[in-house]
Amino acid sequence: MLYFTLDDKAVKELKFQTKMTYTNVADRQAKTIVNENLLLGVKSIDAYLTHFNKGVAEQVVLYAANENMENAMLEADKGNYEAARRYTDANGYFFRSNAAYVKGSIELQKMESVNRMYAADLLRAKAMGTDSLKLMQKTQRVLNYQIRSKKQ
Repeated sequence: MLYFTLDDKAVKELKFQTKMTYTNVADRQAKTIVNENLLLGVKSIDAYLTHFNKGVAEQVVLYAANENMENAMLEADKGNYEAARRYTDANGYFFRSNAAYVKGSIELQKMESVNRMYAADLLRAKAMGTDSLKLMQKTQRVLNYQIRSKKQ
């Protein structure tokens, strides 16, 4: 997945190159694919709506929220609970600003709920013992993995 944002006032075409390297399972050889890409702005709402994919948009929101959660957990691992809370707070804002997608996606609803629970846990983290902190982090990683990989 390629994730980027553009300024709404961007008027020039965007040219970029993508490169993917992988191992071919048939012959176990390293392969590389290089693509030259050209992204043009859409001026027509009809053209935008024709090519819009709600499922892809939901996955982008899930990916970004998951990335914030991973960063929050890394900060909590270091004992930086305030920095971890900033990530969960950013996720809360992100979910609110993408409420239309959250309402239509079970995964995003789960992620939002897990984010709220983790934010509450982080408020108590300084007072927790080592074992409780480890359990909190392990539980969060499992939940995050399950949502990301769509496992129950």
